[in-house]
Amino acid sequence: MGLDKLFDFSNYYLSPFAVPYLFSSTYCFILAFFVLWKKKRQGLSLFLTSFFIGMYMLEYFFQYMSKTPEAAYLWIRIDYLAAVPFISISSYFFALDVTKRIYRKKERIVLYLGYLVMVGFVLVNVFSGLIAQYPPYQYFWGYYVHVGPLHHLFFAFWVGFGVKSILNLIIAYRQEKNALEKNKLRIYLLSYSFGYFAVIDYLAAYGIGVYPVGYVFVTVFLTLNIYNFIRYKALGVETVIHKTAGWLAVTSLIIIPIGAVLYFSGNAYNQLNILQKTLFISALFYLFLYYYKFVQPHIDHFFQRRKYDFEKELQNMSKRFSVILDMKELTHKIAENLYRILYLEKMFILLKPRESESDYQLDLLNQRGLKDFSPAEYKRVIQYIIDHKIVLEKDVVNADPQYRDIKGDYLKFSRETAVDMTVPLMLEGKVIGILGIGKRENLRPYKRQDIRFLQDFGLQIGVTLNNALHHEDVLERQRLAYDMRIGKDIQSHLFPKKTPQIKGYKIFGYNEAAMEVGGDYYDYVEKGNKVGIAVGDVSGKGVGAGLVMAMVKSALYFAAREATNTKEVIKTLNNLLYVSMEGEKFMTFLYCEIEENKNEVYFSGAGHEDILVYRSEKQEVEALSTGGLILGVDKELDKYLKSESMVSLFSGDKMVLYTDGLKEAKNKEEDFFGMERLTELLKEQGKKGGEEMGKGIIAGIKAFSGERSQFDDMTLVIVEKE
Repeated sequence: MGLDKLFDFSNYYLSPFAVPYLFSSTYCFILAFFVLWKKKRQGLSLFLTSFFIGMYMLEYFFQYMSKTPEAAYLWIRIDYLAAVPFISISSYFFALDVTKRIYRKKERIVLYLGYLVMVGFVLVNVFSGLIAQYPPYQYFWGYYVHVGPLHHLFFAFWVGFGVKSILNLIIAYRQEKNALEKNKLRIYLLSYSFGYFAVIDYLAAYGIGVYPVGYVFVTVFLTLNIYNFIRYKALGVETVIHKTAGWLAVTSLIIIPIGAVLYFSGNAYNQLNILQKTLFISALFYLFLYYYKFVQPHIDHFFQRRKYDFEKELQNMSKRFSVILDMKELTHKIAENLYRILYLEKMFILLKPRESESDYQLDLLNQRGLKDFSPAEYKRVIQYIIDHKIVLEKDVVNADPQYRDIKGDYLKFSRETAVDMTVPLMLEGKVIGILGIGKRENLRPYKRQDIRFLQDFGLQIGVTLNNALHHEDVLERQRLAYDMRIGKDIQSHLFPKKTPQIKGYKIFGYNEAAMEVGGDYYDYVEKGNKVGIAVGDVSGKGVGAGLVMAMVKSALYFAAREATNTKEVIKTLNNLLYVSMEGEKFMTFLYCEIEENKNEVYFSGAGHEDILVYRSEKQEVEALSTGGLILGVDKELDKYLKSESMVSLFSGDKMVLYTDGLKEAKNKEEDFFGMERLTELLKEQGKKGGEEMGKGIIAGIKAFSGERSQFDDMTLVIVEKE
């Protein structure tokens, strides 16, 4: 039989046993050419695998429909020239690709040698019948290859590459640490394990009359790989065509059992009576109905072809979301449900968390490839949506003249964020958020009913989002209050537990923070017959200031004991703050030292308040400048510091150290207490003992402030000379 007769239709007949091979072949070719078109070089291994399997299936389709052994043998020879030898080696190539072992030199050498060996077998087949002999076997389903003496060697190579592929997948699976990649490799391993069961076809090649069902295993092999593309974007192939092809293939599986029942029960059906035939047809009908109602929806959803009852879904989502108060869980559920219903590729939600905040914040960024962006860059677009409260579609904005004012900005926003539509999220007629969605994964356009669903969704979800936001605020305030209480408790242990006793002096200390955790600080350092007294004020308030205070306290004990004068203490603390805080926090500081039974008090300051000295003999207040630059601003603090200063105290004199919270206390008219009032208060209270004087000063300041809350931390230390 010559090649001219190969396409003579009189040499063929329609065999039902050939039909599955035609379907499988079409399936393979669609996948192969789509991958080649979509990924070119990166998809080459999968293209070759699918293409050669498709050729194998197509040639066997014609082989099974051949009327004569000559026609069947010619198709067998073509199959062994153009398809069969290259299936296994191409599958090996694909396995190297997905395990990334293709980059190993030894594996590439094996791959190239494999193709050369298979080309050698092709040449042998061209010039001899040593691989496929004439005449072919004839079975009830049609003609099948009759293997020659070299086919055993060819088969050994063919199976060897299959085993090597599976071993590579096992090694890669065991070595992989990433859970996602491990899942991909698990599915590839399963697909190859199924795929190589196709060798069952070779039973017929060796004279065993079993209908070749290898196409089933090959279809499973390709279908599992398609699952990897759909579920994990394997090889970076994002497809619509292969999803459609997969949907058609899986959906058509119902035809196989029903067709098999009809085919094999043909003679028996004719012998049934009317009642039996009715029951038989009814059983088939209910089988199909069950499939249509319970199986097909799952297949449709997996391949992103299911249509939902939007009204019912809105009701279900409203019920499910209304009990979720955790914002992270809520936004995750929103993304999950919208993806399930509309098959969204990308989405985000912008929220305006509080009435006091004008800027929208990016609250959720879906994991499906959307790049991060700053809402501040698109203020015009956001404001337009807030003002107009409408859904904006990229294509409509681009085409409709009514959007000309926002067109340029919106198209830029759409291009840079990969978003095709924005939906306002509403609460009581106000926009509290914006939902942005990209293309659908099945690439189908958004229809009017989709947009209506999104509009209704935006109206319904606003209440739920608002509830979650307020719940988040309450929880945040509770967490903050708890943290502040803990901080206050810790800080209270940092202040002196007792006042040091030193001959010739009495000391009184007081601190009250404006917040739970303050930035004011005072402390004592006992050094034999001397006592060091420190007073400081950290910039700002709250936890940050409290942490700086704790750090300074720890360093002060070391610095005071090692230093020979008060100026060295200041320099040591400055170096610590400058290096540790990197310009983020600063501190005014004053350090004094008194010695028992001595009148002299030595001191050095770093931008702190003046020392006030009440002179008992004259009943006047004297102000002493502490000088210097606040700690943490400049590494070279020495150039700003004065030499160590000294003041003499006599019996009844009182030295007052304080922070600016005393003079900056406010009353309800927003007047400051001020230095003048503080000086007069010291004169008024100066005749009292040190402790009573201190309590009188605090009482006077609080009487001035009245019911107004404390404006700043207040710290007061009084040193009384006996």
